[in-house]
Amino acid sequence: MRKYKDPDLLWLIKDATMPGNGNKGKVIGDLIERVKNQLPKGLPLIEHVLETFRPGLVVNMISENDNVSEVVNRVQDVSQKMLTVAVDYLGSIDYQSDIKRSAQDLVPVISRNPKGNLSECIRDVLSAISL
Repeated sequence: MRKYKDPDLLWLIKDATMPGNGNKGKVIGDLIERVKNQLPKGLPLIEHVLETFRPGLVVNMISENDNVSEVVNRVQDVSQKMLTVAVDYLGSIDYQSDIKRSAQDLVPVISRNPKGNLSECIRDVLSAISL
């Protein structure tokens, strides 16, 4: 998108997707309609970006009492409704009390414990990404 320097399309994207004056967010479907009507030459680019964009969700700082599926379902529902984009759930990272100490000591948790729970969570997320 950065290589694409059509200022009219960039303005239209910003205007169609950014809420103004504290209004609620806008939906991608509105952008598509506006591009179709006002700048049809930009439609193939918009469609390509939307077709190839595959965001992933990692839920962080999960405790034993948290219901991860509720968070995942909510994010996926809102993303589909507002963005018309599916969000893949990649995994979760459990709450790690030693992360605070790690930040204070400037030593990554994974360096201290390369086979620990955090390392395992991150490996699981990476496996989901590489599928």
